[in-house]
Order: sequence, then structure tokens, then C-alpha cells
Amino acid sequence: MDCLPPVEGREVWEIGPGIGALSRELLDRSARVTMFEIDRGFIALLKELFKADIHNGSLRIVEGDASKTLFSQPERPGMIIGNLPYNVGSGIISRLLTSGFHDLPMVFTLQKEVVERICANPGTPRYGSFSVLAQYAMECRNAGNISPGSFYPAPEVSSAILRMTPEKTSCGARELAILDAVLRTLFHNRRKTLANNIKKMGEGRRIKPANGTSPGQPPPP
Repeated sequence: MDCLPPVEGREVWEIGPGIGALSRELLDRSARVTMFEIDRGFIALLKELFKADIHNGSLRIVEGDASKTLFSQPERPGMIIGNLPYNVGSGIISRLLTSGFHDLPMVFTLQKEVVERICANPGTPRYGSFSVLAQYAMECRNAGNISPGSFYPAPEVSSAILRMTPEKTSCGARELAILDAVLRTLFHNRRKTLANNIKKMGEGRRIKPANGTSPGQPPPP
């Protein structure tokens, strides 16, 4: 809870609530919670544990794959948090950024390597298209590492907490989606020059140097 912004009175979407330990804390602090859970066993347990909260309308459970159900909801939350599945975590965050959710605070537990990639500085090995997109859209920081022993069963990799804070940017979802596509093309083959990578978009003949960047140089390392 220490990593979260104030939750009182907010609609909080929680991805992967598990047995609801964090959900209980949120409800006790007067948040309204929407859980996104795919595991049938957890869903049955959560419905029993939070029967009263579901009845009084302070909590609801959305069943199914969060990578799909998140983006089919008719309303918007005030905050998004969760323990993201390691195999789809990057994809969920990328789609949140390009679907108009970049103006909301978000806090996620992810594989440490993914958090380091999102928060990477230019010129470092992990810096890439995802780093640029995420850091352009929001302020991103590693709020703390979590050892495998903190989970049961313990995963084979270390985890970290990613805190994403909205930036004052005029970019909307459409612009960020375009930026995402451009960045993926630019970073697609780091051994090729920017000009060669951009040619894949059909704009190779119209390249002009900008901000000291030459089309003959490779993408950032």
C-alpha cells in the first residue's frame, strides 16, 4: 500500500487479485474495487470471501483474460494496479498506454527484468522502444524489488514494483499508438541505420536530421 497514491473514494481496477489481500486493504480505505481474474479457483474463493462487499456494490469481479476484459469495460477507473502475469505484462501495459489510460496512476508487480527495461536510461543495454514509449507517456520508476520468497509458490525470477505517474503531455491515445509503431520500427534491427529501418514505413526518402540525429546512424544501443 505504501507504493500507491491515495485510494479513498477512487474506483480501483486490480488485475490478478489472488486471494484478495490487497483488495481487502483497498476496501478498508474506502476504495471501490473491480477485480480482473481468470483463474476459476480464485474466482470462487473471492466470491465467498468478499460476499458482503459484492452485495453492497463496493466490489465487483470481472471474469476472464484481463488482456481482453480490461478494454471492454464501459467505464473508466481512477487507478489501475495489479500483479501482472509475466507472460503478458508488457503487452497489457503497452495497450493501456495506447488506449487512453496513460492519464491514470498505475502500479504493477512485474518481472524485475521488465521493470528495468521500462525504466532504463538511454545508452544502457535494456533501453529500447518500450522504454521510450513508457517514459514519454508517463513518469516510470522502480518502487522496489521483491524476492521470489515473498510469493507462494515462489517464482523462478525476481519481481519488482513499477509505479507509473501521469505526465502533463498533450498526446492522446492515437498519437501514442502511432509513436509505438514508429518506435518498434526504429528499434527493430539495432545493427541497421535509422534510415534503413525507417524505409520499412515507406518514408526513407523523406528523412531529415532532427535534434542532432543523423539518419545514417544506428538506433540507440
